[in-house]
Amino acid sequence: MSIPEQPVPPIVVDGALAVHSRSGCAVVQLAANGPADEIIWPTIAHQCGRGGADFQARTTYLFGGAKPPLRLCAGPTLAAAESGRHCDVYTPPADR
Repeated sequence: MSIPEQPVPPIVVDGALAVHSRSGCAVVQLAANGPADEIIWPTIAHQCGRGGADFQARTTYLFGGAKPPLRLCAGPTLAAAESGRHCDVYTPPADR
């Protein structure tokens, strides 16, 4: 007889992304488990040019039970921002 796993509620991230310059793009990406145990960074919100975008994302814990980090990246185009070269990363503290 096995012990049933405890259900784990999803992690919900709410926020707003704002760009204050006329050019350039920004993206918000939330880490997720990828194939072969790698981490991938899907974009959950983007904004190009002046303006803002509200976003909400639901995700699960990463392999090993870690909360996923969130990153904010910028670039001159959407593709450059999504490449992850110029980013600030927030790593949530571990549960105790």
